[in-house]
Amino acid sequence: TALFNFLSTHPELAPSKIKETNYFTPLLYGEPCPHIDQYNQLFEISGASKRIPFEATPSYFLGGSIIAPEIRRHFPESVMVIILRDPVDKFISSFNHYRTKLDIDSDISLSAYYERCKNFDLSQLGRLSDVYRLSVFEGHYLDRLKSWYSAFEDHHILIYFYEDLLYFPEIVITGICNALGIDKSILNPDEIKKTNVSSGFRNA
Repeated sequence: TALFNFLSTHPELAPSKIKETNYFTPLLYGEPCPHIDQYNQLFEISGASKRIPFEATPSYFLGGSIIAPEIRRHFPESVMVIILRDPVDKFISSFNHYRTKLDIDSDISLSAYYERCKNFDLSQLGRLSDVYRLSVFEGHYLDRLKSWYSAFEDHHILIYFYEDLLYFPEIVITGICNALGIDKSILNPDEIKKTNVSSGFRNA
């Protein structure tokens, strides 16, 4: 979210009206995507504009074997930016996130949540509301990355670590700007602000 908000300030980029469009997400549970025109309407770009549209939907990464080919079919020149976090830290973060959002019981233990998720994979996902059970599956990064690299050439995929964004944002921003061919000088990486810190509801 922090990276999306930061890049949205670049005049050569056109952010989606909502950060996570989830346009391709229905493919994860066997449903078709809406008409591509609906996707294009999520970006404010005129016919003569040279601005590059972009969005940030983390769940796409889960379905590399399903989603990556579909993105390639519609947008073959896409650049994928993948931010990887330590899988254990990511699992704990997901646990806290889904508890505070009441997707799982607020009193469930971390070990009980792990048991619920450990053998669950994409083939068992029948509805979007069960996506929380993929919290172990999504941490198997190598398997996911193989699917993306089978759909896109190396220079279309940028991989960074969560720590890179926290401590070396200039490296991340420079890499993205170079891959997109946009001017990086108008962005100050030090201005990236941490967002999306988990917090619960005032009233469940």
